[in-house]
Amino acid sequence: MVINLKIIKYTKMHTNKYKVTLSNNENYLLYDDVIVKYELLRKKDFDEKFLNELVTYNNQLDAYYVAIKYIEKKLRTKMEIQKYLLKTYDKSIVDKTIEKLTNDGYLNDKKYAELYTNEQINLTLNGPGKIKMNLIKLGIDKETINFYLDKVDKQLLMERINKYIMKKKRLNHKFSKNKLKEKLVYELNNLGYEIKDIYESLNDISIEEPVNLINKEYEKCYAKLSQKYSGYDLDSLIITKLLTKGFSYEEIKTIIAENKDK
Repeated sequence: MVINLKIIKYTKMHTNKYKVTLSNNENYLLYDDVIVKYELLRKKDFDEKFLNELVTYNNQLDAYYVAIKYIEKKLRTKMEIQKYLLKTYDKSIVDKTIEKLTNDGYLNDKKYAELYTNEQINLTLNGPGKIKMNLIKLGIDKETINFYLDKVDKQLLMERINKYIMKKKRLNHKFSKNKLKEKLVYELNNLGYEIKDIYESLNDISIEEPVNLINKEYEKCYAKLSQKYSGYDLDSLIITKLLTKGFSYEEIKTIIAENKDK
């Protein structure tokens, strides 16, 4: 049985929508574009099939406008838009929305990868590895990522590594030479720089031990451990503790011997 429906009332909302009240007392929030497209002002009555069609189109418009508003806050990838819209809309609507956004120039993963790479290189400390990982999480394919990362000046990356090392070297007052190098390798690698490039920079930059650092660390260890230990046990624990701080075995043996002579 075909049920004919009629629009009995239009109520203008604050946005570009109207609340449309039907003869079955159901209300629908429709965009004015939908009203124009389906000539609702001229139609006297219609069936449920027609209603479902215009509601589907209205949902597509809604998803499109919601996506544009989301993109206006910040440039997005296709994956980001898809995840965002799937919280509210059916996959079929989301797929059509992404297609339309792409055709209209609002979505472009290649452009996103280019802009993101340049921004990260110019405004952050992040290296290629971290940039690549972040872009993969955002749904950008590896071929596109590698294309733009390959354009990054290799010398610029080495300068960034050198600058990072020099800054940490200048501010270092509590780490031994070996411990500082260990930390620098860990930190720079986490930032996305290649291990071989980090070691290349470390080999070119001289890192000195902070003055009297081993003496200070020895005195702290001795003051704490000598309350419970003595003799061989005390020396062994001090050696172990200082080794973990990056001092060499020879340095540690020397400082222990020097303090025994006092």
